[in-house]
Amino acid sequence: DKTISSARGPSLGSFANAAAAEDLLHRLSPETRITQPWAVEPNEQFYYSARASYALSGSWRFRLAAQRSELVRDQLGLSAAGIQADGTYNIQYFFSPDQERNNSAVLAVVEGDLQTGLVRHELAFGYDYVRRDMTFGPGFSGTIGTGNLFADSVLPQPILSVGASYLQFRSNQHSVFLSDTAKVSDRVELFGVARFTRFQNIRGTAPGTLVETYDESIVTPTVGLVYKLRPSLSLYASYAEGIEQGGTAPSNAINAGQVFDPLKSDQLELGAKWELAEGALLTVAAFEIDK
Repeated sequence: DKTISSARGPSLGSFANAAAAEDLLHRLSPETRITQPWAVEPNEQFYYSARASYALSGSWRFRLAAQRSELVRDQLGLSAAGIQADGTYNIQYFFSPDQERNNSAVLAVVEGDLQTGLVRHELAFGYDYVRRDMTFGPGFSGTIGTGNLFADSVLPQPILSVGASYLQFRSNQHSVFLSDTAKVSDRVELFGVARFTRFQNIRGTAPGTLVETYDESIVTPTVGLVYKLRPSLSLYASYAEGIEQGGTAPSNAINAGQVFDPLKSDQLELGAKWELAEGALLTVAAFEIDK
């Protein structure tokens, strides 16, 4: 439970023109702020987690984990616009009460060992789900008065009617994965992972109205090799493909709200791990990531 001051320092974009910025920047200090005594933002955050495991047999087990985080706040911000050479500026006020940011995640995994001939496999099969909800209302954004960087000016807090909050955005991410670490010999290990991921976005166009805006799926692999020069020194190489949800066009764009295709990344990595002593591990790696 915390209260955040909405104080902000001016940025280059806050000045009316380049001449005003040149005149004033050298006079500003870390204590130069754009704020009011009432400009504080209350935040409440809650975290919940649970974890359980069950032995299915001597070498197989089931793991289940769940997490949830909740954020409740009245978002409030003050900023300066059009700062003049004498320090005068317009006070920009943003107010959006009754916001919520709620995230939920569930992971279920079955894992165990399997011997096929001379090769021992460490297998894992699982399901991963993440949901993110964002609740907020229309809010208010506008000018509420004027101030000066070098003189305190206290304004009364505006009394605003900004409309009710409602669920405006929900993202669902479903993943199913299978991994295998194969111990070919005392020196060689091979590993591989295949993951199927589905991204789904839902937008609230009005209170109680949800519309699906995005539904994309993709399969990403990971493969690698570990070679042990000796029990305490290993060399490894791996290739991995990653996936993350695509960006969303900002509100001032022609295509505002459009969600783009998932971002895919490729990573190649080479490295070594050396256990110098018990509890001391030295790692060196070189990698390249393309997205």
